[in-house]
Amino acid sequence: MINGVAAAELAMSIEDNIRTNAEHVCGMGGWANELYRFAREDALAGGNTTPRPHSFPRPPLNVAREIHYMAFDAAHMALWRRGRVVYDIDPDLWGSLSNWKTTTRLPAGLFRRLPHPDPFIAFPVPLRSPMKDSKHGGAYMETVGCFVNGRTYLQCSDHGELGPLSQVSTHAPTANGNLGLLMVSVPHYADGTTIMAPLGGPDLAINRVSLRVAEREATLAELVAGIYERYDWYSASGQVQEALGEMIRATVGALVYLCSRTAEVEQTKAVGKLAARRLGGGGSKGPVKAPNVYQVGYRVGSMLRRARVERTRFDGPPTGRVMPPHIRAAHPHLYRVGVGRQEIELKWLDPIRVNMPDDDAGVTTVIPVKERTKR
Repeated sequence: MINGVAAAELAMSIEDNIRTNAEHVCGMGGWANELYRFAREDALAGGNTTPRPHSFPRPPLNVAREIHYMAFDAAHMALWRRGRVVYDIDPDLWGSLSNWKTTTRLPAGLFRRLPHPDPFIAFPVPLRSPMKDSKHGGAYMETVGCFVNGRTYLQCSDHGELGPLSQVSTHAPTANGNLGLLMVSVPHYADGTTIMAPLGGPDLAINRVSLRVAEREATLAELVAGIYERYDWYSASGQVQEALGEMIRATVGALVYLCSRTAEVEQTKAVGKLAARRLGGGGSKGPVKAPNVYQVGYRVGSMLRRARVERTRFDGPPTGRVMPPHIRAAHPHLYRVGVGRQEIELKWLDPIRVNMPDDDAGVTTVIPVKERTKR
């Protein structure tokens, strides 16, 4: 299980890992530095790129591709650093988010409603999958979270075979409502030891996908199918195709909850500060700026945990008159609202108690008390 402090530390460690790779490429100088710089500028240009002549011969396509991906990841981190938002999702709510029907239609423009720009979503329970074509028997991946940013309409560019990957903040005026996901997985040997990269730190596997629901409604199944069609399986992430589908379904469930009108999102400033202190002040890179950690769905999670306790108190089989205490699963629901009911709004319906108490026992409120001054 990953708690708020661990989620904040995780986001900062991934950022540091991606920055180390970028510094290594830039340190190579020459064509590598230029190619990386052009690609990163394009990725942050909001779709408005200017053709520039190259000073060096173009490298082989596979080399250019890898540098392009590094620049793409660095641009994604640059957007995250502006707000440093980390979502700490209650583990019991997380478990229920994957239970809703994949045929539920998501309204167009839904992802414009994210409460904060460019967040990192930590997976409370990492998703484990076997490594594909691994040299180490029994090795596996754990997907630990994803960074989210916006997309904008691409403009043509004539200075690279791959073209620009335009990224913008989820809340930028030029954002078109589609989302980009940077899904991060950590590889492990069969005994659980983390596989390390040559430059230090975990040898992260990163999957880059786009969710397209800006102009027309779509089901979760359609979103996953569209990603499979567009996905560049060349990028040797080491993960099997089924694992990518599981990652997308889990992430979309969290995003749908966050974009619903009834989402429960509360900031916990102390958590981010504690995580920054535990990382030791940033070393040579200077002080670590604390992330802004938000707890998501902890009241709903408390309700789910109490439901399990209540079920254990029920003695004997149901009589036909009284049902045992249970909870009806949480799920998204679409409502038509506005003038003429032309607008579609999504609300996440909390779990519904059946034959259970309605009090909020289990949710603790902490009230700070100022220390009295001595007279």
